Amino acid sequence: MWRGALILCLLVVATPVHAYPVGPAIPLEELATKVDLIVKGTVLSVKPVTDPSFVAVTAYPVYEAELAVISTFKGKAATKIRFRHYTYKPGNVGIGYSPLAYDFVPGRTYVVFAIPGSNGSYRQFQKDHTQKASQGVIPAGDPKPHRGATITEVAWEELRTLAKDPVAELAVEGIDELDQLSGGRLTKLADFDRGVTLGELRPLLLAKDDEIARATITVFGTDGPYFVDRDAPYWLAGIGKGTISGLSPRKPTGVPGAVIATKELLDVANTRPALRAIAIRALGRTKAVPLTSLIAWSKDPNVEVRRAAVLVSAESADRTLIKKAVVDPLPELRATAALAIGFTQDPRLLSVLAPLHRDREGSVRAAAAMSLLSFEITDAAPSLVANLGTDFGPLFVNALAKRDPKPYLARLADVIVRNQRPAHWWGGGIPAGVSWKLLFGYLKAQPVAELTRQAALLDALEQLKWFGSGEPTALYALYVHAGMTTRAKAFRDAIKKSVTWNNDLYFDMADKNPTSYLQ
Repeated sequence: MWRGALILCLLVVATPVHAYPVGPAIPLEELATKVDLIVKGTVLSVKPVTDPSFVAVTAYPVYEAELAVISTFKGKAATKIRFRHYTYKPGNVGIGYSPLAYDFVPGRTYVVFAIPGSNGSYRQFQKDHTQKASQGVIPAGDPKPHRGATITEVAWEELRTLAKDPVAELAVEGIDELDQLSGGRLTKLADFDRGVTLGELRPLLLAKDDEIARATITVFGTDGPYFVDRDAPYWLAGIGKGTISGLSPRKPTGVPGAVIATKELLDVANTRPALRAIAIRALGRTKAVPLTSLIAWSKDPNVEVRRAAVLVSAESADRTLIKKAVVDPLPELRATAALAIGFTQDPRLLSVLAPLHRDREGSVRAAAAMSLLSFEITDAAPSLVANLGTDFGPLFVNALAKRDPKPYLARLADVIVRNQRPAHWWGGGIPAGVSWKLLFGYLKAQPVAELTRQAALLDALEQLKWFGSGEPTALYALYVHAGMTTRAKAFRDAIKKSVTWNNDLYFDMADKNPTSYLQ
């Protein structure tokens, strides 16, 4: 199975992990200029190989695929080539750094972008992966010579052929690639015109095979906030005017892709129970779903269908389904109602949301907190204050303190010292780190005389679980700037014992020009 497929899931609370910069997806024509060889070939064998020119990456071994060359688009190749690359190892997904990697299947045909390697072999064009899954290798639609005068035309012909393959797994792979190369999955690529691509895929919405139809519905649905629950905090950060920190906001743009296929999607929603829920979600932004249909679906035996109906009802002026779901016996429905309230951005529903902040289920409280934080602070403040004692209190105090930190200085300090974060938190800006920045920002703006009277707050700042050199250097610079020599020295000595890196270089620079660290 080709990697990179989007997976539908229930409401998931993510645990923040170490991140690293990921480069943007590279357009096909640009990618073609970066390589010496582009061939279409069938994989004869795949085996591990030792190649010192590849930097060792834990859990990503180097393999060599031998390909029988069918045709050459760029460069010169023999009848066979050896292509070396990182590959996937089962169970390593999400563990630290991941290089650009491929999973070739013997007998399958691919279009491969390559540069010269060692001992007469070729290799992948770069080590780092981009926002396009498996960039540099395109699954082919057949074992015939490539067709097209440009690499974009070649890819289009291969993938539109693959998307129509009778084998569901192969068709899904082609659908996924067409989606990515036309700007889907956040790739921002425009190798293929989005409208033309959706028109090409539209008939597959009615494919008899559920797997193919599901993959196609996914293409039409992911440009809206209702389709994937795990993306909800990103959408709420973009749709609302609140304080969901540390996440890249997503906003609905342009006309949703599902508009051109409302007939097919409604047909699926009304006739295919196994696909009904995702078809409803895909229709969310189209304004094409009658309220009578939503009401009927809200009574469906399948809980996922009921959830979809509640979510999409956020587009309707009628709030009945949301209000009913708030008191539903199933936590999945209550959590869905909380998300739907956020998607409405209707402050009149904050009172409806209120009971969910103290729900017995953590997933429900998480959805309620996320929703509340998406609202403008003037509307959300009363509920934020009322729920400071809940498990999401650390996030709520940060939201309130962003507007005015002074009433919440002691609470900010407590979040830092106790390194508080909710058990069902969805990720983003680490609460203690956000509290630290807010408290530090307040203190550095105070006169020196006032600063020297805030020993307890300064003590709290010194107890952060440091993420890097920036925060301790800024705090040290504040002490130097304020003439707090004894405190500066004691803090510097403490940092030498508590962190694993050498901070002296930064402290020395702060000694020379402390104000540069206090901007």
